[in-house]
Amino acid sequence: MADSKSSILKKEISFGKKAKYPTKKSMNFIRNEVAVQNRHAIEAFIVFLVLLAFFVRFAVLLPIQKVNEKQAEYESKEQTIQELKDKTSSYSDVKKAYDDKIGSFLTDDERLCLDRPDMLTMMEEDILPSVSIQSISITGDQLTVVTGTTTLDVVSSVLNTLQQDSRNSYATVTTAAASDQDTVHVIANYTIHFASEAAQAGRSSDSSDSSDSSGVSSNESSGDSSTSSSNSSSTSSEGGTN
Repeated sequence: MADSKSSILKKEISFGKKAKYPTKKSMNFIRNEVAVQNRHAIEAFIVFLVLLAFFVRFAVLLPIQKVNEKQAEYESKEQTIQELKDKTSSYSDVKKAYDDKIGSFLTDDERLCLDRPDMLTMMEEDILPSVSIQSISITGDQLTVVTGTTTLDVVSSVLNTLQQDSRNSYATVTTAAASDQDTVHVIANYTIHFASEAAQAGRSSDSSDSSDSSGVSSNESSGDSSTSSSNSSSTSSEGGTN
């Protein structure tokens, strides 16, 4: 009993020992998870807005802008066409009145004069590439051309060209020697009768039909000639055998 009391007293009056406290070198702070989630949501929304802006710009606005430009261009063209139609609306009436006046006041020879540019064009295309021209005379629908010095081969070639031209009804030629000493070179005098537009159209169709028929006849003639040649060769071989 005495021993237990003495030990208690010893503990109570003992001041030499210090109390031990827990030690810690780091501090824990409270983390606000809600604020972090809100920041992530705002960042994602900003990215979405940027992507949406690009999509609207390139996938919606630009195509609509192009469509509007094409629509405006179409309307402008349509307006121009309508203006041209309005300007030419009376063309048929004016042409009819002009044709009536031309038919009333022009003589037959004056009507033939309307073909003069076509005659000169025909002459430039059919004659001038082969031989020079000394003089030209036009009376009605008849064209007389005197050429320079040339050869008979050239004269024949030019005449064939004139006869094949659907713009002409027919053509003839006369030649004269260039000089008494020169019997090779001649001067040609062509007489060309120009055809009307209806005659030209008819002659063009006739020439196409004749070319088709000539092709068929040439094939037939070539077949006949080959048959006759084979018969003659067989006959000659039989004679040699006898």
